[in-house]
Amino acid sequence: MAVRALARRRTTPVALLRAANFPFGVFVLALGFIVVGVVGSGLGDLVAGFLPAGSSFLALLAIAAIAAVLANLLNNLPAVLLLTPWRSPWAARRPFLPP
Repeated sequence: MAVRALARRRTTPVALLRAANFPFGVFVLALGFIVVGVVGSGLGDLVAGFLPAGSSFLALLAIAAIAAVLANLLNNLPAVLLLTPWRSPWAARRPFLPP
């Protein structure tokens, strides 16, 4: 939305920077570091054991159910950060997770 508003000259880069909530951005970044630590401690492997390997409709429903349970136990953002490495195309590499 910001790019579109900039392209149509409805806003300026300075106005966008003033409107940005930088403390919230720092909070989200810190939350990402915490999730990486938790995933590295073994919770990630535990959750990965419950994820289905297929791409069928039932596998998608199972992943959605696991994501809903995790979102209720943790929060939405940590649940997504926890599940993404195992269901992304780059899951085999996982370069940002500890060994």
